[in-house]
Amino acid sequence: MRYKPYRYYGYWNMPAYPNTPPPVNLVFNREDSYRPPVGLSWSRRYAILAFDDKTTKWLDEMIIQGSNAALIASGLVSMGVLTEVEDGIIAAISGIVKLGSRVIFTVNNKGGNKGIYFLIPYEVFLPGGSAAEIPVLYPKARY
Repeated sequence: MRYKPYRYYGYWNMPAYPNTPPPVNLVFNREDSYRPPVGLSWSRRYAILAFDDKTTKWLDEMIIQGSNAALIASGLVSMGVLTEVEDGIIAAISGIVKLGSRVIFTVNNKGGNKGIYFLIPYEVFLPGGSAAEIPVLYPKARY
């Protein structure tokens, strides 16, 4: 039996190596048609407040300018993100304002400028809660 030398074909996931560059991070650079719904939606455990890139940048600018939660909520209603202003929404936005604009900008940027969303616990929407008791809500990037 004659010995066959081992042939190197490149990495298992790069058959054209060295002619093609390694793939760049596909999550941040993909172009797709998936657009999660914008606005307030409900799940079993949380209310989900989602923004696209345009409204995220608007929210960031409003926080930089020092707007309060009621003004931001009325602006989101005029942009069509929210349908009506409730006390729970204003309380949730006050938790977002406590967060600051730098964190919102960074999360949106790391997520590929597709927007952000917040998971808001249902306790925010119960009557009798005050805005001071609302925890700071952390954004998550929309992939």
